[in-house]
Amino acid sequence: PYALVTRHRSYFTNLFAALGLDLVVSEGERMAGIVWQRPPGRWLLRLDETLVLIILRLLREEALTAYRIGDFGEVETSAEEIFARYEERTRRPRPSQARCREILRGFQQRGLVHEGEAIDARNFHVLIRPAIVRAVDQSLLESLELYLARSAATADDGGTEAAP
Repeated sequence: PYALVTRHRSYFTNLFAALGLDLVVSEGERMAGIVWQRPPGRWLLRLDETLVLIILRLLREEALTAYRIGDFGEVETSAEEIFARYEERTRRPRPSQARCREILRGFQQRGLVHEGEAIDARNFHVLIRPAIVRAVDQSLLESLELYLARSAATADDGGTEAAP
C-alpha cells in the first residue's frame, strides 16, 4: 500500500481532501496514513490509557535506538512487556487483565497497535505501529520523564518536596 500511495500521491491527496482528511506520508518510516483536517471531536483517554499510550511510544523509541524496528516500521513486543514497563515506569499497579486487553483493543481500532497471536493464556504479541509517533509527540514524552523524576524525588524525600 505504501508504494501505491507514494506512486499516486497527488491522486490520494485529492481523494482524501474531498473526504475531509489529509494524507500523511513519512518516507523515513515508509508510512502512509490519513488524519482528519478538523478532528470530529476530542479523543478523551482515561489515565491508565494515557499512561499505556506513552509506554508504547517509549518502547518504540527504545526499539529504534536498538535497531529493532521490523518490517513496515513496526515494533514487536508483548502485552506482558508493555504492562511490566507500565508498572516499572509509572510506579502504579497494572490494570486488570480484562482492562489491559480493552486498552490495547481500543488502540488497535485507532491503528496504533496490532494484537498478534497468543503466547499463552494471559499474554500475546503486540505490534506497535509507526502511527504512535503521531499520537504521542516528543513533548509528551519529556513531560512524562519530568513527572517520573519528580515522583521519584518525592518518594525519596519521604513524600515532601524540597523548597526551591
